Amino acid sequence: MDPKTVVRVAVVVCLAGTVLACAIDVARFHRTSEHAAESKQDSDDPLIAELARCKALKADTANDSGCKAAWAKSRERFLAPGAAYQGRTIDPFPATPDGPSSNAQQKLFSDRGPKRDAGGTLRTDPAER
Repeated sequence: MDPKTVVRVAVVVCLAGTVLACAIDVARFHRTSEHAAESKQDSDDPLIAELARCKALKADTANDSGCKAAWAKSRERFLAPGAAYQGRTIDPFPATPDGPSSNAQQKLFSDRGPKRDAGGTLRTDPAER
């Protein structure tokens, strides 16, 4: 391979990597600023505010009774049983199949079998098919 071609390919790959890194950095910057705005709007819930306070405490969180209560409430919300599923039951072996009938498949491939003439005898010559 020509050395000039190798250098050109390397330069293009480096430029593409630089552009990709810049795009990721810009996307990360916009995502964190939107997330911060959303968290300010969601702070109406006292549990969210308490969990944010506990997150800021870091190591002292394990000893804080308020944080323990907030975690318990958060787990309760997350793991609370929902309403039972009221959908229809599924019959794995229905009395009537949903798929096409065997007649439909037979009609579909009827042109591929051996041909019969007007008298009902089979034509076996491949050139006549």
